[in-house]
Amino acid sequence: MSNQNHPIPNPVTDDEAEALAYYRVSTVKQANKSLDDEGFSIQAQREHCRRKAGELQARIADEFIDRGESARTADRPELQRMLRRIKEDSEIRYIIVHKLDRLARNREDDVQLGLLFAKHGVKLVSATENIDETPSGKLVHGIMATIAEWYSGNLGEEAKKGMRKKAEAGGLPGKAPLGYVNERLKTPGKDIAVVRIDPVAGPIISWCFRSYATGLYTIGRLTDEANDLGLRMRATKNQPERTLNPQRMHIILHNRFYLGVVTFGGVEYPGTHEPLIDEATFDTVGGILHARSTTKDKSQQRPHHLKGVLHCARCGRRLGITVPTNRFGTTYAYFYCLGRQKDKNSCPQGYVPVAEIERAMADYWHSVQLPQERIQALKSVILADATSRQAEGEAEVARQRKRLVRLEHERQGQDRLLRRRSDPG
Repeated sequence: MSNQNHPIPNPVTDDEAEALAYYRVSTVKQANKSLDDEGFSIQAQREHCRRKAGELQARIADEFIDRGESARTADRPELQRMLRRIKEDSEIRYIIVHKLDRLARNREDDVQLGLLFAKHGVKLVSATENIDETPSGKLVHGIMATIAEWYSGNLGEEAKKGMRKKAEAGGLPGKAPLGYVNERLKTPGKDIAVVRIDPVAGPIISWCFRSYATGLYTIGRLTDEANDLGLRMRATKNQPERTLNPQRMHIILHNRFYLGVVTFGGVEYPGTHEPLIDEATFDTVGGILHARSTTKDKSQQRPHHLKGVLHCARCGRRLGITVPTNRFGTTYAYFYCLGRQKDKNSCPQGYVPVAEIERAMADYWHSVQLPQERIQALKSVILADATSRQAEGEAEVARQRKRLVRLEHERQGQDRLLRRRSDPG
């Protein structure tokens, strides 16, 4: 940001050298204050740098302000704009900063900036620190830069410790995921950050897990229906509120936070927030996701109960399924070796009709005799699964009926509104 909002007051004289002033604050709160307790606000830095410019008999030709930017990296927009100005304007003689740590907080950036300043005949000046080109001044510069680097690193470690402590206590050290909201719980003498279930998105997220656990949904279909129910990504600084895509839904279904778990630094801690789903449902969803990822199952395109589980006896590659149509419109379903997909010479196995594979599988299973206890266990699992699917189906039917009623009410309301608008009386 240039000085157009804060014109430089001192007049231009022929014998004055030109200088650039650089200011930086790490938080927006500091940027919006005229003067904070440590004197690190923009206005405080400006006053110090202008006094220093007067001592140097220099004119501040321009100001560059990075608001809410970290000094850990040199990729700051206004700093980069100032460096371009130095390269283009040979009249610049000084770069004035309030303190060295406003410019850089690691030795590597400090050295690189120093070399660039020296190359273009520019001297770095601190308004509050005694650095110059003498051996003692260079020593002070090096010590202050090292201290700044230590301070930045130590500050980051202390912040991580605080976040880890919060995670260990079950709190979330960050922004709540979709389905939850961050809130402040204010009590006498306390202001505690808590995570609550979003009354709109939370129930939809729960529905997504339960629905996908039935095995009847693909990620794409689940995403479409969640969007229809009103699930939306939150608006951000750069993007408005928007619908979900399948990639985001995939991330949601893998997130253990919905199970009541807080993860920090690769370690899981029991969270204090209310879970949206139970562990059995989460494990079922994870199993389905893993199975479909392993078998590359895309049943919505080529549905078949054997798809993803058959492998070629010649080369070991999976068998895919294709349904070509002849010129008369008749379709034929075939299994084929995926080893031939990229290179027809890599496997001699040809196309095999699906009906032939099905007969071979039936003959094989006729020859397999399972122990009676295994048969009983399978019956129990199948019956439990069928009961669960029936319950999910009934719940889905009830939900869709309510949705139809709601849509019908909305349609009737729209019809009444249109009739009122079209009736001149």
